[in-house]
Amino acid sequence: MTSVSISASRSVQLQRRAHDGPGLLLIIGPCLLTLVLGVGYAWARTELVHTAMETGELRRLERELEMRERELLTEVSALKNPARIEKFARTQLGLVTRSPSQLLQVNPEIMRKVFAGRNGP
Repeated sequence: MTSVSISASRSVQLQRRAHDGPGLLLIIGPCLLTLVLGVGYAWARTELVHTAMETGELRRLERELEMRERELLTEVSALKNPARIEKFARTQLGLVTRSPSQLLQVNPEIMRKVFAGRNGP
């Protein structure tokens, strides 16, 4: 009877272990799912913060570039100023305003004849 009792006892233990298996899975499964979801949420939040920081940096850069553009447009306007160009031509290049004696009067009729001879018969 002892061997039957040990065998029956062993059978009961095996049945309990088989029954404990799904119970353990019911505890570990939700824990793993919670862990995976938590890691996913943390990653998403980290990406959100990173993107927000990058957006702020790009906005700062945009403001800097707009300010530089305004500076360059002001500089272009100053460089195109006729008075500045004339002053540069006089002081740096040594140019002077032409006098009436430096002007030549050209007869348009003579010029037509000269250029007509160059273009062919």
